Order: sequence, then C-alpha cells, then structure tokens
Amino acid sequence: MFALVDDLLSYSEVNSLRLNISLFSVNGLLENVIRNLDSMISEKQAEIMLQNISDEITGDELKLR
Repeated sequence: MFALVDDLLSYSEVNSLRLNISLFSVNGLLENVIRNLDSMISEKQAEIMLQNISDEITGDELKLR
C-alpha cells in the first residue's frame, strides 16, 4: 500500500515540477520500470529484450520513469 501511495505522489509531482535535466543511468531507469511492471509482465508472459542501450542519457529521470 505504501508503494502505491508513493507512486501516486510521484506521478502527481510530474506535472507540477519543472524539468530537472541531468545525466543518469538508462539501465537503472529500465530496471526500475521493469521491477514496477513485474507482475504485469509475468501475467502476460511478456519477454523484455533490451539491445544497444546507451549507458547514460540526459533528461528528466522522474518524468521518464
């Protein structure tokens, strides 16, 4: 339940915050997204394939999450 509330708060902040551009790890971002979608991925028996991913990108990590 705490995770749901935390995610809702993060989501609500996305449009209220100005852009926070920084260099960050794409792999870390993707791991977080895949972890958050793990139950849906399992339920749908989806296969996630990542190829030729840059190590780092510049952007607003919160908005991309």
